[in-house]
Amino acid sequence: MTGARWWWSTARAPGAIAVAQLEGAPEHVERVLRALTGAAAPAAGRVAWRLFGEVDDGVVARMQAGHALVMPHGGPRIRTRMDALAAAAGALPGPVPSDPRATYPEAADDVEAAALAAIAQAASPMAIDLLAAQPARWRAAGWTLDAARTAAHGTAHDTPRTPRDHRLARLLHPPRVVVTGPANAGKST
Repeated sequence: MTGARWWWSTARAPGAIAVAQLEGAPEHVERVLRALTGAAAPAAGRVAWRLFGEVDDGVVARMQAGHALVMPHGGPRIRTRMDALAAAAGALPGPVPSDPRATYPEAADDVEAAALAAIAQAASPMAIDLLAAQPARWRAAGWTLDAARTAAHGTAHDTPRTPRDHRLARLLHPPRVVVTGPANAGKST
């Protein structure tokens, strides 16, 4: 791995606390954490309170030498500014590609790990119950991730998304809607 990877494990919706993951070679994780906080990173297996530049303060949990959780407050502006700090520190965006099992070691199988990864990205609370039910449904049908991809697309590799895929993706990434109009026109209603 040429650098540390940075991504959010919590949904994009505003919340009290957000959780970002930082993963990579231990020296890269150490370098990014030092740049984010201006202090030495906690040792593996330790947790520490840190200031994140002039952006916020929060907790850094060093899970292993090459993996840390960074937990600032969960407002959208703070997350945007933390993304910028991480990028300026050399962190690459996104998790290590295509390995939800590494991110969710508690998952029973690949299907459950994929469901947990989708839940973490879901912007709509309506997606959570549907996604949480998927592993049991897939197991009952005898599906694996590759079998499901083959059934949906005719191949186990990435292929263009179908119109149904785009509709279902709205549960994870709902459209942004803006209501405009003159004052007292009933926009709130």
